[in-house]
Amino acid sequence: MAQSHRQSVALVNNTKIFASIPSRLIIGLMILLAQFNAVDAVAQVEVTQLFALSRTGGQRGTAFEVSTALGNHLTEIDSLVFSNPLITAELVTSDPRPFSEDRVPQFGQFRVNIPAEIEPGRYEVRASGRNGLSNPRSFLVTAQTHQTPASLSHDEQSPTELPLNTFLHADATAAAIDFFRVQLDQPSRLHVEIVAQRLDSRMIPSCKIVDSNGTVIKSFRGADGFDATWKSNDPLPAGQYTLEVSDFIYRGGVDYHYQIFASFDSAIPINRSVKPSEGRLPVAWESRSVSMADFQEKAIADIVLSESDPSTPPTDAIESVSLPYFGFHTFSDFSKDRSFEFDAQQGQVIAVDVIADRLGDPTDGRILVQRIEPQESNSPTLHDIANFDDSQGISDGALNLISNDPSGLFTAPENARYRVSIRDLDVGSTLQTQKQFVLRIGPPQPSFDLVAYRPHAHSDLNQSQPTGTRLFRGSKEIIRLFAIRRDGWSGAIRVSCEGLPEGISAPEITIAANQSFAQIPIIASDQAPQTLSPIQLVGRSEDGTIERQASAVVVQWGKGGGRDFIQTRQTDSLWVKVSENDQIPISASFDTAEIVEVKKGEAVKIPLRLQRQEGGKAACVARARHFPPGIKAADLTIPAENNEGEIEIKTEPAAATGTYSLWLQVETKIKIQPNPDSVQRVQAYRDHLGKLLEAPEQQEQLEPLKAAVTEADKLVEAAKNASKEKEITVFLPTNIATLRVIDP
Repeated sequence: MAQSHRQSVALVNNTKIFASIPSRLIIGLMILLAQFNAVDAVAQVEVTQLFALSRTGGQRGTAFEVSTALGNHLTEIDSLVFSNPLITAELVTSDPRPFSEDRVPQFGQFRVNIPAEIEPGRYEVRASGRNGLSNPRSFLVTAQTHQTPASLSHDEQSPTELPLNTFLHADATAAAIDFFRVQLDQPSRLHVEIVAQRLDSRMIPSCKIVDSNGTVIKSFRGADGFDATWKSNDPLPAGQYTLEVSDFIYRGGVDYHYQIFASFDSAIPINRSVKPSEGRLPVAWESRSVSMADFQEKAIADIVLSESDPSTPPTDAIESVSLPYFGFHTFSDFSKDRSFEFDAQQGQVIAVDVIADRLGDPTDGRILVQRIEPQESNSPTLHDIANFDDSQGISDGALNLISNDPSGLFTAPENARYRVSIRDLDVGSTLQTQKQFVLRIGPPQPSFDLVAYRPHAHSDLNQSQPTGTRLFRGSKEIIRLFAIRRDGWSGAIRVSCEGLPEGISAPEITIAANQSFAQIPIIASDQAPQTLSPIQLVGRSEDGTIERQASAVVVQWGKGGGRDFIQTRQTDSLWVKVSENDQIPISASFDTAEIVEVKKGEAVKIPLRLQRQEGGKAACVARARHFPPGIKAADLTIPAENNEGEIEIKTEPAAATGTYSLWLQVETKIKIQPNPDSVQRVQAYRDHLGKLLEAPEQQEQLEPLKAAVTEADKLVEAAKNASKEKEITVFLPTNIATLRVIDP
């Protein structure tokens, strides 16, 4: 089914639901839905989650204030980490407390500086604080001016002014419309862009353009993964135009932020590069776009999505090409085919690949391969050879690496001329009028791509949500890896984590030939120093001839807000943060460093050992996670009074031989103090005031000192309450056990 068609059905269904409810009840219903989909905030180690900033970008060469507007566990956010280090953020501080010389940090509030020399484009920002490093959020840098109005108008008679060539920052308003006014002093072609989905916003932007007579000039909208853009084909008369903007299903809040831009220029002022450069994000940043082969990258980087369309125009003419062929084209309209012919020899294996959905175009391609049999007096007879549709469909239930791009292999049955016909089955034009594709026809180039992401620590994948990194000393975090195999390549993949900082380690793991994904644990030693660092995962074929660096993906949003699916996208890299202030109360490890062999159809037991500290004395349940086909293990419960057990791993007679990297997820309860060092800081200030009270030279300031002591006592009490020990349920990974399945 076509991509935009699926989105349209979902939106229509939501519209029907909301149409049957009085508008005054919509907000209340959405709050209930959000509560229903919310994850228990104490069902995991508390990791910083950033949902929204107060501002999502700015003009290069400017400075402005930004705050962490929405998220979970935003405790003492003291820095913002940008994907390009040229963008800096200074923590805002306030005047010192009475009888102190130290300025008071205003956690979560920053002065951001964007240098004039930085390239425009989408970058990323993460919030760092007491609870680790957050998930990333996008940050748009442009050459154009940015403004944030003090308020937005919901009255069509007095719209908010929208200056041309200016990015105006706003948050969608629940159950309301934001009205903007654009002034055209002379007849002009108008370009309007609402940037929301590309800013990690939940908003599905919808816009209506109305002239001064009340006539609707254009209605357009975005969808999940697509923003709302419109360019007038003909000049509009001079005058005032009103833009009516809302979320498509009338949601709102700071997590429904957007930037609206209007100009005479049809060029989109957002970085269009395909590859990340200096921390910039690619134009096609959805998770399905990550499988870009080496042979594709250079050509696409050179030609795709340039402002002047380099493609050949759609035509009914059949194009003759020579193999190997690589070209850039535009889909024909109205479900017509683009056809290409070439000569092939009997037995020749040919790969055909269309790349469009992976470039961010809302397409659903199909490939038809036919052998041409010439006729002396009539049109040639066409014999169907192959029909290819979606090229990839790998999922773990949270991350879906699904592409509508068709690809496949076929073997030429005889010496003949062959025709490849390309058709876009998605004929909708709401999201984009001109859709493009890259076509590859030629010999297979077997290889693989790797995709990596940090899953949310939970036993239920449906509860997945944005997550950052917080490694306690002695703890582990799991990175999940997907293998996308291309052009018939099959084989095991060895994956290692390279360039790890001091105190951090990761074992080499194997993605077996019959597996699509596996996990690699990132392990902090008991004495790991404080660390904040990106990590790099590299996969190699067993013979060492193929090497691939993993593309990184992040969860944008979990289920909720009226959406019943998990949204993911590409990110610049995966990071780890270790806090030397935190020690994990319990950890679990396989008690073997050897490769464990087992014959097909038999079972083997592997010991599991717990390392318990204060706060980690509860019973544990260890569960097999994502074991390969034909290999199973029942849950293992280790009582509170025990520190070890054995997990029995069973193999079926049909299990494939090979080497597998296995891990378990351990569910238990731990007791932790959220932020004990905050108590120490305010207590030190209180002790300082106490000493001043006893000093004879301070007697003239006795009353102000007593008042300061009273306020300090309140600070100490508040810090103690916030740092009280709490019991939380956590889901902790083990290390890796290597299992080798052999024939009987």
